[in-house]
Parts: sequence; structure tokens; C-alpha cells
Amino acid sequence: MLTTHDYHLIEERIPEAWALSRVTSAGAAIGNAVYPTPAYALADAASHDPHAEFEIHLRADDPQVDVQLRDALLILRDAGMTHARQVYSVSEAKLARIGLTDAGFAALTARSPYLGAPPAVIKWTADDEINLELAVVVQGDAP
Repeated sequence: MLTTHDYHLIEERIPEAWALSRVTSAGAAIGNAVYPTPAYALADAASHDPHAEFEIHLRADDPQVDVQLRDALLILRDAGMTHARQVYSVSEAKLARIGLTDAGFAALTARSPYLGAPPAVIKWTADDEINLELAVVVQGDAP
């Protein structure tokens, strides 16, 4: 089940123009500002609310996105992990089975200057499962 509390949605409206919207249970409030990268939009959101949740929607053909990260996000999406801000519990074996490489796993947890944050939060559980929560989802197909 998706969380229902407020969050910031960061998405590219036109090429190289990122918008920041505040999504609440009542709907979305779309701002007029545009940002050159998701990192700038995220920094603006954090300046108003340092604990705000966010999600970033990336185009799969965005040339600024690291190839390892894009491939990892596409692999997760194809395996059914399609929503940001939702925790997915998976095993290492399942991640290997769906084709997620060590480099892809590392790209998911690395802080990206372009995004302004790591694309995912990963926590190990006591029973060797991985709780994976995406902050970034990919849309469309790779070039």
C-alpha cells in the first residue's frame, strides 16, 4: 500500500525543465518554478521542509542519468517494483535472478549529483531480506 501523506513530486515537464509539485490527499499543487536538474528541485523542497518525502520520475532516455542506474531502475520496474515511496522486500537471490548486477545495486545507493539524493534506500533485515524503497522511478523505454 502506498503512503498517503504529503510528498514532493519532481518530474521533467519539458526537456531540461524540472518541476516540483506538492502532492497531498486533496490533490497536487503545481509550482511555477522550473529547475535545471532534479537536484535543484529537491534542494528547494528541502529548504521549505527538510523532512519532506519526495519521488523523482525520470525518463529512461534521459542522457544525464548514469547508465548503471538507468539499467538498474529498468530491471526493478520490469520485475514489478514500479512505485516510489513503497518498501519492497526481496532476497539477494531474487535480485540476482532478475538480473540486478553489483554495479546496478551500487548505483541505486550512491548519492547522485544529478538527482540530489540516492535513488533508493536499502536496509537489510534480520532474516537476510532486503527492504528496498525507491525514491526514483523510471518511465518510458531506454534508447
